[in-house]
Amino acid sequence: MKQKFGWLLPIWTIIWKFLLFFLLWGMLSALFIIPFIDQLKQFEKVYPLQVQLYFDVAGALAMLVAAWIMVRFIDRRPFITLGFAPDHMVHDSLLGVGIGAAWLGLSVLVLWMMKWVSLRPSFTISWSTLVWVAVALVFNTLTQEVLVRSYIYQTIQSQTNFIWAIVISSVLFMALHAGAFEGAWLPAVNVFLAGMLFGVAYLFLSIQK
Repeated sequence: MKQKFGWLLPIWTIIWKFLLFFLLWGMLSALFIIPFIDQLKQFEKVYPLQVQLYFDVAGALAMLVAAWIMVRFIDRRPFITLGFAPDHMVHDSLLGVGIGAAWLGLSVLVLWMMKWVSLRPSFTISWSTLVWVAVALVFNTLTQEVLVRSYIYQTIQSQTNFIWAIVISSVLFMALHAGAFEGAWLPAVNVFLAGMLFGVAYLFLSIQK
C-alpha cells in the first residue's frame, strides 16, 4: 500500500508547504496593512504613488519574513539558499535590472518601428514620479521572485524535478498577473513563456554557482 501511493507524498508535501507559506504571507501582510487601513485610504487621495509604494514594500517584507520562517524552521536550511548569497546578490541584481530594462526598451522600440504604438507629444511625466514608480516596481518584483522563482520553485524541485518546478512556477507566475489580461489569451501565453524563460535562467544560474 505504501509503495502504491508513495507518489502522493511529494505532492502532499508541496501542497501543505504552499498552504503554510501563503498563510504566513497573508498574516504578515495583514499586520502591515489592517492597522493603518483608514490612514492609507485618506493618504491615497493626495499621495497615491507613495501609498502604492507602501503596499509594495509591505508585501515584500511580509514575503521575506514568511520565506525566512519556512526555510529556517520547516526546511531547516540557510536563508541565503533562496537566492540571497552575498557574493552574487549585487551582481545578479544589477544584471537583472539591466537585462529587464533592455528587454522592455527593445520591446517598445520594435512595436514603435512596426507602427503598432505611437508616442503622445502631449504626454509628460516628472522625474519624481518615475523614481517612485521605479522603487515600487523593485519591491514588487522582489515579492514575485521570492514567491515564484525562489521558495515555490525550490520546494517543487526538491520533491520532483526541475522540469516540473519550471512549468508549475510559470503557471503560478501567469496566475499572479491574471488581472491584467482582461480575458485575452495572448498576454497570458506571453507571461507564461516569460515565466518559463525566467525559470530556465534561474536554473542556469543556480547550476553555475
